[in-house]
Amino acid sequence: MRSIMPQITLIEKACREQRPVERPYRETKHCLAVACGEGMLLYHTMTGEILLLTQKEYTESMTNPVLREELIRHWFLVPTDHDEKKHADQVRQLALLLDHPKKSINHFMVFTTMDCNARCFYCYEMGRPRTVMSRQTALDAGDFIARQCEGEEVTLHWFGGEPLFNASAIDTIIAELTRRNIPYRSHMTSNGYLFDDELVLHAVRDWHLRFVQITLDGTEQVYNKAKAYIYREGNPYQRVMRNTGLLLDAGVHINIRLNMNGENVEDVTQLIEELGQRFRGRKGLSIYMALLTQFTNSSVHAFEDDAIALERMGVLTDRIRELGFARTERVEVGVRRNNCMADNDRSVAILPDGRLGKCEHESEEKLIGSIYEEKLDEKEIALWKEFLRCDDCKDCTAYPVCTFLKRCEWNAGGCSVIQRRKQMIFLKERVLKTYEDWKNERMARRMDKEGQTYEID
Repeated sequence: MRSIMPQITLIEKACREQRPVERPYRETKHCLAVACGEGMLLYHTMTGEILLLTQKEYTESMTNPVLREELIRHWFLVPTDHDEKKHADQVRQLALLLDHPKKSINHFMVFTTMDCNARCFYCYEMGRPRTVMSRQTALDAGDFIARQCEGEEVTLHWFGGEPLFNASAIDTIIAELTRRNIPYRSHMTSNGYLFDDELVLHAVRDWHLRFVQITLDGTEQVYNKAKAYIYREGNPYQRVMRNTGLLLDAGVHINIRLNMNGENVEDVTQLIEELGQRFRGRKGLSIYMALLTQFTNSSVHAFEDDAIALERMGVLTDRIRELGFARTERVEVGVRRNNCMADNDRSVAILPDGRLGKCEHESEEKLIGSIYEEKLDEKEIALWKEFLRCDDCKDCTAYPVCTFLKRCEWNAGGCSVIQRRKQMIFLKERVLKTYEDWKNERMARRMDKEGQTYEID
């Protein structure tokens, strides 16, 4: 048995080693077991530790006295009457008390416009006013950002609509921050259509663009139909593919979101292979799957059975990893405080008219103030921090790391099977990524040691 990822430091301080005693034990509910080439990876979602066991060790985990004692010490085995949900809550609360995060706001999601050059049939912004950020509002937004960050480097996430539909607002905010000597870097959510050679150079050099998320809905014919761009000339799919290559060449990380439902699943399967051929060996590209669901009942579009949709999502996620394009996140090494920007005190969304929100999906309601006000709506902010909890939490493997928000529209129907299964798929990918990195680091150390030995000889 090997520990390839130690316990989270703050968790280790809050949750001391468990002493084995003479009493009945069972496997913890907070362990995700993932098969790998060397055996089984056991990820403890409360402590953050990952153990690597051979298949023989895994089979004998309850009967081998030495192994059993070690698993008890590391909380992988717990007393049969142990209240794990209560324990996880206590450990998390104590760990967070030991942490002292900064108070300044350093992440700003800026809606340069609510307008867009595409007309996606599933867009959650459909029917909302297509407002555009004016130059004056952009100047005022730059001033707000400078005041809130307290001199710290900021991350600017350009959003919309299509943020490049109003690129001048980006230029104005960047110029204001530069004038005030505020360090910054940029991320963007874009359909990628409006980039060209000149704009890519400008974005990297002047906006400090480091990351772009681009959504694809299928191969050429399916994509062009789903996006329904306002332009009549050219081939949007080929243009976006070309621009993806330009951004990668410029050192920008591209995260491709593949939207999947029952109608395009076969086409998306083909698209993954096409992306594998087109971008094979290219650095800086990651891909992940996203299910298009109905907000009203949390079911997946056009699938007869949600279980089938989740199974296909898992298979395609595995294929993406085989091609080397899996999302790069490892298992987290700290206590997760937030689900997303909505419950993060250090993050805020700036709408085109200067109003402030906490979620990119809420541009008209549940807002917290504006860039022109000194005080924000603390009551509204607090509502965004309420976690979603249900009866299934007590038996859920992911409970210690679950930060689903009660107010999120994705959770309108409560904690759904879809959300839980998706979370398990992503946790599995994190565990495998951590394992692969551990193997690579171990191999690099071995090669370095062998090289030093050779030179001495």
